[in-house]
Amino acid sequence: MKRFKKPMINCIDLVNEELLRIIQNCGSDIKSEMERFPLLYDRIRKVVSTILKARIIKTKEFVEDCLEIELAFINTKHPEFIIDEKFVKAFNEEATFAEPEDFWDEGEKKIYKSLTNREKRDLYMITRLIDQYFQIVQKSIKDKVPKAIMKFLINYIIENLHNELIERLYDPLNVDELLVESGNMTQRRNDTSDMLAALNKANDVLAEIRDSDVW
Repeated sequence: MKRFKKPMINCIDLVNEELLRIIQNCGSDIKSEMERFPLLYDRIRKVVSTILKARIIKTKEFVEDCLEIELAFINTKHPEFIIDEKFVKAFNEEATFAEPEDFWDEGEKKIYKSLTNREKRDLYMITRLIDQYFQIVQKSIKDKVPKAIMKFLINYIIENLHNELIERLYDPLNVDELLVESGNMTQRRNDTSDMLAALNKANDVLAEIRDSDVW
């Protein structure tokens, strides 16, 4: 069952990658504002990434604990742990058992053929029990991992990101630094101001010509 760990972690990592991609593209609809205050935008992205990293760790810890819980105790009284008729029949000393599986290697097939009928019965029962309980654990894990991702990661960010940003960004000592405009924005404002002054001057000249007695 420890083999579940890698796909569980991979699932969380895939969600993490998608969230990071969203963060990278976030703000495209207010691109001009983001370009205006690059330090603020950069700090916001760093804070969000830090929060996301912490929640990823929390989520992984939870799903790993879920797996450890499954490994800690095999609940043979689980309601889905059903012993069917075929399984009961295997207790019969005279029951016959299938030939070795095709995917077994020659050594395994040789060992199997050398077993007594009782040993084959025991092997069959153990294999059936393991397979059945494995499916129960698999079903439980497949149900818990998405729920853990939603609770510890997605829902937490939705519910707490706003407050976290305010808490980590609102520092009176650093506000002025964060709101420093980019050099390009300052240059664009100066160029626009110069253009406006030139247009106003041209408008004044045209007004003087219109109102003069030249005509």
